[in-house]
Amino acid sequence: GPPGGDGEAQLEELQRSLKAKRALCEQLHEEIAAVRAERDGAKSACLAGVNAAKAQMARMAAELRALNARARTVDVSALGPTAEAEEEEGEEQQEAARPRPPSEEERSRLEALRLEARLMRHELSKWRHQAESLESERVGQEREIAYLKAQLAHARDVLESTRHAVRHHEVERKLREVSLLPLPTEASGSPDSRLDLRLWQGSDLR
Repeated sequence: GPPGGDGEAQLEELQRSLKAKRALCEQLHEEIAAVRAERDGAKSACLAGVNAAKAQMARMAAELRALNARARTVDVSALGPTAEAEEEEGEEQQEAARPRPPSEEERSRLEALRLEARLMRHELSKWRHQAESLESERVGQEREIAYLKAQLAHARDVLESTRHAVRHHEVERKLREVSLLPLPTEASGSPDSRLDLRLWQGSDLR
């Protein structure tokens, strides 16, 4: 594939991952809001018809069960609510009506997601920069390859011309050597004469 294909594929993968992380963050926000609503609803239900002590103990199911057990042994309905109890109950209802700040665990999870999102944005920016660098390098490499191909073709032409010139000069040299030899005679049967005849007939020329 093209030199920049891997970088583009990784870039697309990081973009999909970042989108998924953003969706996960939004989902976490919705879950936190749902937990808050459920908690506030449960707290409001517990506060209906009970005093401030029951509202505090209702935060934990075990304490709420203990409070209900104690309430069964005491006829609280026979006791008129005091002004102090009414005031405390009013304050508790106002407290329940106000949205509570996120818990430490919620803040930690949100901060972790924000940090991860920042890291993903940084990673995405890094891969975008790397993809641009790869594309720039690819263009430069293609230009260099085209230049080298032209140089190679020129070098091959020069080499072929040189080989042709060498063969031409070799032929001329052998022809000059042959022209300096005496003409062979039919009666001559010596080895030297047969060699001269082969040279004269061009049997050694390539």
